[in-house]
Amino acid sequence: VQRILDAEYPPHLLGCVPVTLSHQVSRRPEDSLRATAALLNARVHALLARSLRETEDALRERSCSRSLLVVHADGGCGRVAKTRALDTYASGPAAVVHGAVRIRGNLRETSIAMDIGGTTTDLAFVTGPTPRLLPKGDICGHGAGQPLPEVWSLGLGGGSIARIVAGK
Repeated sequence: VQRILDAEYPPHLLGCVPVTLSHQVSRRPEDSLRATAALLNARVHALLARSLRETEDALRERSCSRSLLVVHADGGCGRVAKTRALDTYASGPAAVVHGAVRIRGNLRETSIAMDIGGTTTDLAFVTGPTPRLLPKGDICGHGAGQPLPEVWSLGLGGGSIARIVAGK
């Protein structure tokens, strides 16, 4: 399928078609999880790629000679051209969890890692030398088969405003 699409819509032609193949996005054996992962990735890829390219261009204009690295949910990072949109889902909270694992070293007690953003606070419990992973992470109610750190999000972040209404 990719060869046919590449022949019909080569990248150098106006109107080329970006292609997302499920086996490139997910290594899961289940067809439904790979298909869901490919659909989710395809849905946000163009927007993310444009945003990251613009960021990279802005850094270059400001004489930054280093490559822009993008944090991935698995704890790694990659250059813009090597990053799939799905790799970045929940990457902020995941980076906090991976950082907490590294900082805590050989502690035996459970640690709580928190990522307090503008709209949410994400919590994770860290008990061992590696983050607890959900092997088939859920993205917006869809099982995408991406391993994601076990994180709980609360709808209360740094930009939240709390008020007492009717005594509550």
